Amino acid sequence: MEMPLPERIRVLINPNARVNKRKQISKDTVETLLIHEADVYVTETLSELPDAVDKILRGPTDLLIVSGGDGTLHLLLTEMLRQCKDTRLFPPLMVLRGGTMNMVANNLGNSRSPLLELRILGKILLNGDVTGLPLQSLPVLSIESSVKPYPLYGLVFANGIAFRILKEYYNGEPSPARAFNVTASCIIGAFLSKEQERKYFPRLQAIVTVDGKVVGRKDLRISVASAAPKLLLWFTVFDDKEATNDGFFFLANFMKTKEIAKNFWSLCRGGYEGDGHINRVVREVKMEGAEGFTIDGEIYEATNKDVCVIRRGPALRYLDLSGFSLSLGQRLGIASPIE
Repeated sequence: MEMPLPERIRVLINPNARVNKRKQISKDTVETLLIHEADVYVTETLSELPDAVDKILRGPTDLLIVSGGDGTLHLLLTEMLRQCKDTRLFPPLMVLRGGTMNMVANNLGNSRSPLLELRILGKILLNGDVTGLPLQSLPVLSIESSVKPYPLYGLVFANGIAFRILKEYYNGEPSPARAFNVTASCIIGAFLSKEQERKYFPRLQAIVTVDGKVVGRKDLRISVASAAPKLLLWFTVFDDKEATNDGFFFLANFMKTKEIAKNFWSLCRGGYEGDGHINRVVREVKMEGAEGFTIDGEIYEATNKDVCVIRRGPALRYLDLSGFSLSLGQRLGIASPIE
């Protein structure tokens, strides 16, 4: 699928995202790199997002470039779908690596720096030697919960162990190194200390129902639902060759801590098969009493009485320039390292 070369470009920037702070991306930077006029919205706070979304949806917009962390796209999609349910009116997106871990951008074909991606797009628009750009599609997750009066949308949902570790991570300055160190220390500590086990490996008295069948009634340690296969760090738990046209990836673990420790590597790499653990493509998940959760890194506090329902949401259209290089915007070249 291809889209025509965009003429009316809008850009949403979260200046608080880690890379954006360091690079100080701005309207002038964007227009200089794109060699193209663009409407730029800088959202310093979440309260500024609804007004920016309203202007974007009123368009006309051929391409919406999003520069922020993993949570930026989640919050943007949720607000867009809160204001307008007809996704056919949404412009294609280009998601840049503006945050710390950039899991969302990695899943949407953008593995290079934000400034380099903008320069490549700018070269393509300037040269005009292609008639269309590659457009991909990915269904996102829809999460209904009592924490909000409307559904939430994103790529990855997680609770239990992942939720506790992420809360610990946010107690310090975000960085890839801190993410690795906090995750490793929490996991190793939980394997060696009863106190750490209770803190980071909670036994949630949750009822988990998958596609109408109860798969667990207590001792949920972690569940992860994902619209895309690539997660963070060493967690490659889903098979990226498995089709998700009819559903989404889901895992839930009910194992004892000593069994998790014994099978830790195969659990992280998606190779474990046995009691107390499910990992497959599903259509719907309902969880009662699973407490707090995270969507694309954003934390949501919930009570043990919360009911959370996860389904396949609408499809997200996004621009994938991974096959283009900086040199004259040509496909399948080697991109320049210049940022």
